[in-house]
Amino acid sequence: MTKISLILPVRNEEKTITNFINRILEDMRNLNLELIVVCNGCKDKTYERCQVFRNKIKLISLKYSGKGRAIIKGLENCTGNIIGFTDGDGSYSTETIKKIINEIIKNNYDVLIGSRWKNKNFFQVKESFKRKIFSRLWFFFVKLFLGLKIKDTQAGIKFFSKYAIDSINKNFISKGYEFDVELLLKLKNKGFKINEIAVEPTKYSSGALNLKNTISMFKNLIEIWYYYKIKGVKS
Repeated sequence: MTKISLILPVRNEEKTITNFINRILEDMRNLNLELIVVCNGCKDKTYERCQVFRNKIKLISLKYSGKGRAIIKGLENCTGNIIGFTDGDGSYSTETIKKIINEIIKNNYDVLIGSRWKNKNFFQVKESFKRKIFSRLWFFFVKLFLGLKIKDTQAGIKFFSKYAIDSINKNFISKGYEFDVELLLKLKNKGFKINEIAVEPTKYSSGALNLKNTISMFKNLIEIWYYYKIKGVKS
């Protein structure tokens, strides 16, 4: 049976993480699943909540925050044939996770990522207006600077073959939210086709964008462009 490694980068989710892990372990019990939970600079009791499952999961705690750091640490501890990650806040249901796993195995994909924008126009996506504007600006600049024509690089659910992950080096310059872009660029540079599948989150964030994080993401996007496109560093 194909072994699946699922990474959950988690930050300050003490109220929801127990239920989410329970759902994953229950709904995916028929899979050969390796669940890796990476507590990412948590300042609440998320890690303590996760310790209840310590005999059923791999549990890692990082002192410093950053989605990218958490996923990289998870990748270092994976042993599955199929490797993926999804948001630790439960934004994507176990049904969606299983759908993507089934599709990547059935079609023998090396890369399959969820997309909130696939087959949808601006008005059909349920996020707030500000977030949709940011998303389309992000898409424009990622395409302009990196040549990635992916409609949704930031959806928090992505799966890969072990072969694809092993083919890239693990030296990432991005440790934050823009990590997804650098990862996809590395895979594209190695010749892997990036397949997208439509997904619907269980919840969309409606909060205001954090200006500091927004500026940081665009700054780091430029750094990724310079590192790979100008300096020509190998993936």
